[in-house]
Amino acid sequence: MPQVEITIGGRSFEVACQEGEEPFLQAAAQVLDQEASALSAHVGRMPESKMLLMTGLMLADRMAGTDDRLKEAEQRAQAAEAGLGQAQAQIDAAEAAAQQAVQQAERAAYDAVEQARQEAEARIEAAQAEAATQVEAALADSAARLEAAEGEARRARAELESRANEIGLPDDAVAIPEAALEHLQALVLEAEALAERAQGAE
Repeated sequence: MPQVEITIGGRSFEVACQEGEEPFLQAAAQVLDQEASALSAHVGRMPESKMLLMTGLMLADRMAGTDDRLKEAEQRAQAAEAGLGQAQAQIDAAEAAAQQAVQQAERAAYDAVEQARQEAEARIEAAQAEAATQVEAALADSAARLEAAEGEARRARAELESRANEIGLPDDAVAIPEAALEHLQALVLEAEALAERAQGAE
């Protein structure tokens, strides 16, 4: 086991250590020597045992202060870590709120589009129904007018036939009114067919 000579407070000591521990022992001895030299400068020369005791106490006090500062630093680190955790929780909550807001906006937009589509379809259906009603009314009016014209034509034909009989005219004298009557009948049938198709289209 190697022997290492160290100097503490101006006094030399030989200390045994494990192989390879010499640098660590020299570093520790240097710390003790610094404390012992400072103590001797204030108090003066003192017995070896007292010097070593006082030096050890001073180092212990310094280490205790270092431990306190270390604990304080650890507490600050823990507080900072807790603050980071709270900040992360707030960030997560903000992200969740933002995502919820986006979903609500998308849902509102979809509802608005759907409502607009339904309103447009309702207006189209109403317009189609109104147009069909107007067409049906127009066709009905046309049919009524054609029927009235047909009635007038029948009365005119009957009157012509009566007068032709009175004055002895031939039968072909009323052929033209007969053709006009047939034309009116065809128009009435066509109007009725158009009305039926309009009702079927509804």
